Amino acid sequence: MNSEIFPKEVRLLNKADFTFLKSGSTSNKAKWLMAYSKKTTNKQTRIGISASKKVGNAVKRNKVKRCLREAFRKSEFKDLGKDVLLVVHPQFFKDNSVSPMVKIEDSFNGIFKAIAAK
Repeated sequence: MNSEIFPKEVRLLNKADFTFLKSGSTSNKAKWLMAYSKKTTNKQTRIGISASKKVGNAVKRNKVKRCLREAFRKSEFKDLGKDVLLVVHPQFFKDNSVSPMVKIEDSFNGIFKAIAAK
């Protein structure tokens, strides 16, 4: 499989997946992200991304989701065998001291290292 693509098999797409993941899952928090994760029988890690309207307008929400997908594509955490829901902190774009991609990469790597350790 080409490592630069983000196929449907590695995405959580419907509300039932998100609801299932929020109940009875383990959670991890970084400064800009919250993650809910559960072990699955599937070998691949599947991710879902949630960014509420409090994060910003549609352009900002889509930008942060694109950055998260990019961080996942570049990561070594694709074969953990877990479903992960990433929730973006509402104040993400309020702090302009660091670029969005740097904030995403730092939070993403911290969360996935914690998930892999469990």
